[in-house]
Amino acid sequence: MSFLLTWLVMGTFWFLLSGFTDPIHLGYGAVSTTIVAALSHKHLTQGGAIGLGIARAFRTAAYLPWLLWQILLANLDVILCVLGLRRIEPRVLRIRSGMHSTFGLVALANSITLTPGTVTVDVEGDDLIIHALTVGAAQGVEDRVIEKRLLPVEGSAPAAPAATPTPATPTPAAPSPATPPSDAPGASS
Repeated sequence: MSFLLTWLVMGTFWFLLSGFTDPIHLGYGAVSTTIVAALSHKHLTQGGAIGLGIARAFRTAAYLPWLLWQILLANLDVILCVLGLRRIEPRVLRIRSGMHSTFGLVALANSITLTPGTVTVDVEGDDLIIHALTVGAAQGVEDRVIEKRLLPVEGSAPAAPAATPTPATPTPAAPSPATPPSDAPGASS
């Protein structure tokens, strides 16, 4: 039942986006919809529980505008760094994720990487190694802002602080000056 529902939703979506009605395109659409539905229906419906999959879709739809807003704010932070109005203080952090599934861990790592000024460098078990460009970006990672927003998307209740220890160990990188050195090209003499 979950495969059929997934196939119908994806087929309808494909048809609305493509608008093709000739037999060859309808055939290609049916084949591609079948392949994608076969690969994803368990993920979209959480093992056949259609209501849970639909709930996750709505929670994801609520999360995405917030994430886009965070990406915009982080872009502004990076612009200020590029213009020399904010100090670049790179650091590497190791945090233990409180996510309860591979889906949640991947979504967290990708959300951190999508946000300018932070990059998930590596994932080791439940630990994420993250490079942050500024103190503010590092603080956002340490405060688990993204993780708190993702826990409901994953289907988990927000974890208590004791349940998710934060062994964030900042490793300061070499500080970079906000202004170019006097011997740099373009510097005034």
